[in-house]
Amino acid sequence: MLNEIINSLKGSAGNELVEKFGLSNESADGVFGALGDSATEIIGNQITSGGLDNVMNLFSDQPNNSFANSIVEQLGGNFFMKLTNKLGLSDGTARAVQNFVLPMLVNLITQKNNETPFDDASSILDMFGGGGKTGLLAGLAKKFFK
Repeated sequence: MLNEIINSLKGSAGNELVEKFGLSNESADGVFGALGDSATEIIGNQITSGGLDNVMNLFSDQPNNSFANSIVEQLGGNFFMKLTNKLGLSDGTARAVQNFVLPMLVNLITQKNNETPFDDASSILDMFGGGGKTGLLAGLAKKFFK
């Protein structure tokens, strides 16, 4: 499900990355790959480490709590590092791309999450927990048995 959201974002914002920020088509594709990787890493880690409530808060229409704000900061930092280290973007371009694309991703995930009741985490778990409760439990088991 996250791949569908990333592909939707790529379709709607990919050309703008090329036009507004002077990225090549290859670099623009890399931005969306980095964005998906960062989201999977940061949000998935939050879920498997017991932060599902904070993830749910982040991807809701409710005001963010401090933990949800921290998740956004972690996600932004991870994404920025991928843009500079993996794609070789300058700090200024990476920050501009991050500020352009990241809010769009959060908005799209929030829209998807809002299709379910407020306390239903199924769409979030499908996106980041590896396929619902089973994927979440598998992730927790991996952490426990490391």
